[in-house]
Amino acid sequence: MFVHAWVSGFDVNELFFETCSLWKGDMKGTGVYGKEAHNAASLKLDVIPFSDISFETFLNKEHQEFSLSQEDRFRRSYIRRVITLDIRFFIAFWRNHEHDPNASWLEKVRRSRGVLGIDFMGTWIRNADGDLCFPCFICISGVWSPSLTPLAQIVGGLQTSACLQGATY
Repeated sequence: MFVHAWVSGFDVNELFFETCSLWKGDMKGTGVYGKEAHNAASLKLDVIPFSDISFETFLNKEHQEFSLSQEDRFRRSYIRRVITLDIRFFIAFWRNHEHDPNASWLEKVRRSRGVLGIDFMGTWIRNADGDLCFPCFICISGVWSPSLTPLAQIVGGLQTSACLQGATY
């Protein structure tokens, strides 16, 4: 089974039901000026086997961490040079889920790993409040929904990041 990056046009406002845009510039900026923020290595990918996608918590199990901020998760992925998947793969996951919710990739990950949230840190989004966010899926009472996870939000071990397994840039 292969995941094909969604390459045709998309509207981030339609996906998240709020006024938002692709983040521009670096993390410390306002998100309005500069180059769109994507994981460049992820953008080079068009098709990947589903089995090559890992879902990482970035928790330090040796120190018995149960949660950390999205910012710390992002920093750990950056330090490890992990290829975090971008919004094109987020859209592919959503289209797959819309086609058959019970047999979707989101459901396979929930059932096999108990995951209730998956973010795609390969693309940064600026929400209506001007906050830096990552596109994500949240499962509440068995129902998956697209959402945005702010950089400052604290997340636990049931929230993961979609990454290309074993690959670095």
